[in-house]
Amino acid sequence: MNEISIKERILTEASALFAKFGLRSISMDDIARHLGMSKKTIYQHFSDKDEIITLSLKRHLAGERNHLITLKREAVDSVDFLIKLNHFVLKYTNQTNPAILFELQKYYMEAYELLEEFGRNFLLQIVFENLQEGVNEGNFKLESNLEVMARMRLQQCSMPLDDNLFPRTTFKPEEVSFAILDHFISGIATEKGKKLYQRYRAKLEKNSFTTIL
Repeated sequence: MNEISIKERILTEASALFAKFGLRSISMDDIARHLGMSKKTIYQHFSDKDEIITLSLKRHLAGERNHLITLKREAVDSVDFLIKLNHFVLKYTNQTNPAILFELQKYYMEAYELLEEFGRNFLLQIVFENLQEGVNEGNFKLESNLEVMARMRLQQCSMPLDDNLFPRTTFKPEEVSFAILDHFISGIATEKGKKLYQRYRAKLEKNSFTTIL
């Protein structure tokens, strides 16, 4: 196995451990034991656990960026993309251990800054551009302050992840996420945009019901 493959394997397996058990609870010993290799081998590729966490997150965000670009390309229009983005956030919510975000912010600031930068730059830009397209399509109101709306929508997307605001023991993330999106659409969409949204939502609910059956 070449050097790159070893490094990629360490990142892949360490990421899986972090996702399952959290960041703080996994040690370099745990990673080495899980991989069946010595800590010396791991330290030949990474200076410490912090570097593994940072590079794992960097790789993960690159994949998420590519996925969102694909979703944007495949979206029928600006309204459809907002729904697809909502699904993306839901998937992320369901797959993410809430403790990881807390641990990143408190103990691994270099990695957390990558996450913040991803939101401030890439996510904000793709949401803003989508709202601009929506205005051009006649789906969103021309008089809306798109910069404010994009930042607000981005903040809304993270709300279902807040376990203090919406405890998962009480609230279903899907219901919270779509309730928030419904409210956003009611404020920014034109009549044309609202009709499209209702049509896409009805189709989505029909497909979900068919899947359940």
